[in-house]
Amino acid sequence: MDIRLENIGKRFAFQTILKSVNLTLRAGEAIGISGRNGAGKSTLLKMISGYLSPSQGNISYSKEGQNIADDLWFRHYVFTAPYIDLPPYFTVKELLEHYRKFKNVRLQNDSEFIDFCELSNIKNKRIGQFSSGMQQRLSLGLAFNSDVDLYLLDEPTSYLDTHAKEWFHQKLSEVRSKSVIIASNDHQDFSGIDTIYSIREKTVVLNG
Repeated sequence: MDIRLENIGKRFAFQTILKSVNLTLRAGEAIGISGRNGAGKSTLLKMISGYLSPSQGNISYSKEGQNIADDLWFRHYVFTAPYIDLPPYFTVKELLEHYRKFKNVRLQNDSEFIDFCELSNIKNKRIGQFSSGMQQRLSLGLAFNSDVDLYLLDEPTSYLDTHAKEWFHQKLSEVRSKSVIIASNDHQDFSGIDTIYSIREKTVVLNG
């Protein structure tokens, strides 16, 4: 999975959030995006996912030299973030049944998936009953169990305790043959990442 951002900019009303962003992600590469709160990290990931459209510039996607059509792009990535809520009235079983309609997954069995997340006795509980940390781990579990080419992870450990952060890094290492973009203020999230960039003065620059 190759992704190319060319002269990307984003404005909301009269406010410029990002400008002149040029970035290339190669197949199997993992990059980190750091920056202060409000710098535009989440906006950048939303544009890469297609959730937001750039105000200027172009984003292109290709796999093995073939361009990926915009209407098929959603099958190739997963996107997790603390602000993306899971449906609170779904049980975990219902969530998994719904999720499999849209993404290919590695573990089809509900119990195996719950063990994969290292969560117990949750299959028939409603997600709204879970703590923030449990919901974030469940969301990350869905992502890491997905058979996709790109993992977009926005502030992936913000609600995780120490044990859950160790679980996160273990699962991240298991998908390192794929492409990964992590946006975070916590540099520990970038452990094992190939290249780290920062958002400064509304554009993306290489750390150094």
